Amino acid sequence: MGELDFRNFGIEPENIELKKRIYEVFSEIASFGDLRLRAAILYYGSVSKAAKAFDLSLSDFTALIEPQKTSSEDEKTILQCSNYLYPRVDWDPRRRNRLDSRVEAEFCVCNMYIWWEFGEAAKFIEFLPDAERIALFNGASIRSKRKSLSEYVDSWKKDIRLTHIYKAIEMLEHYFYVWHMRSNAHYLFGRVKDRQLKFRMNIEELSSISRPCSVATEIFQEYDTYDYHRTETQTFIKNQRIVAKSHRKKFMKQVAERDGSSACKACGSENKIVLDHVFPVSLGGFSELVNFQLLCAPCNSKKSDRLRRFEIK
Repeated sequence: MGELDFRNFGIEPENIELKKRIYEVFSEIASFGDLRLRAAILYYGSVSKAAKAFDLSLSDFTALIEPQKTSSEDEKTILQCSNYLYPRVDWDPRRRNRLDSRVEAEFCVCNMYIWWEFGEAAKFIEFLPDAERIALFNGASIRSKRKSLSEYVDSWKKDIRLTHIYKAIEMLEHYFYVWHMRSNAHYLFGRVKDRQLKFRMNIEELSSISRPCSVATEIFQEYDTYDYHRTETQTFIKNQRIVAKSHRKKFMKQVAERDGSSACKACGSENKIVLDHVFPVSLGGFSELVNFQLLCAPCNSKKSDRLRRFEIK
């Protein structure tokens, strides 16, 4: 694992390649357009019948479901952002409907339940393994299978893989949203530990057929680095504080003899003198004579865990 990281537990401030792969996962899903319209194709059995049901021309309906290209400017923006920012492409079809609101309203008046069924199917289509989602909308496949949309949904509900892919996508969304908190590894991985870690084995098993699971596996590997550094640094800090506490009187006497004064090095006060680490143990400092100085309690509190050596007053 290399040298211990005492600030953000081994996690690099930036990992552009991982960020790019997360972005590509959502762009790939978004390339299917509005997934409810995709579900409509399965429901009606063909693109032309679905277009007719929505009272749209075949060309207009097709335009809504054609792959949406991500421009280089979109990619450049999202990769360079340092704060919370959604990609400008339609990366989550459930949040932004690409169908004209007027057309949707007119359709829902007479087909509210069907529209709800499209929404439920869209949710599962998003979580399908990559190859299965692509094959699902192969024209020849639709004509030959002739399964009803409810049959598709029923079979997807029984497919436990989709639950695990959903967990992987959820982890990618959270990770992307809190990217600007990478310097705070505890915050970055808090939700991963609570929600996704128990699904890790299942997600890793699906990494060969699902890109979201493959990228999620990379995040788990970062979590391993974080967990190792966190455990080791916490053990180090605990041991160094035990050394300082158990030999406190001896160290204070030696520091006073070395500096020629038992007063606070910051303000000169002789009240409430404590033993302070010049290089804080939270940043990797050791409990040894060369790293100690005497400070009063107020000055020690102000110094906190910053690296600062005071001159004798």
